[in-house]
Amino acid sequence: AARRTALATLGDAAVDAALRRVMRLSLADAIADGDVRRDLNDNIKLAVTDALRDPEFMGAARDTLIESLRDRDVHRAALEGAVGSFATLNPFRRKDDRDDASSTGRKTPSFGTPAGGKEPSPT
Repeated sequence: AARRTALATLGDAAVDAALRRVMRLSLADAIADGDVRRDLNDNIKLAVTDALRDPEFMGAARDTLIESLRDRDVHRAALEGAVGSFATLNPFRRKDDRDDASSTGRKTPSFGTPAGGKEPSPT
């Protein structure tokens, strides 16, 4: 009887909401604790490492990536994002280029057009 009462209480929407709030606040407090945060980060790193070593997961990830890149717009966006990342991380950029990128977001030319955005004139 006590078990049924406890299960019925846990099934109550107000109790459920209160428990979720307490758990969310407790988790936030735990993350603020340096030791807990470090342990969480270690667990996340371990989970990612395990996933990357799992042939089934990597096969599914590879298949998904290949399928998504068949879409021309997705492919273009992926290439532009990659080029933008390299441009942002380039240690040989001039200082004024870095200032422009940091103040206005990454500026990457679109594929098929030169950096100025103008089509080359036929010669």
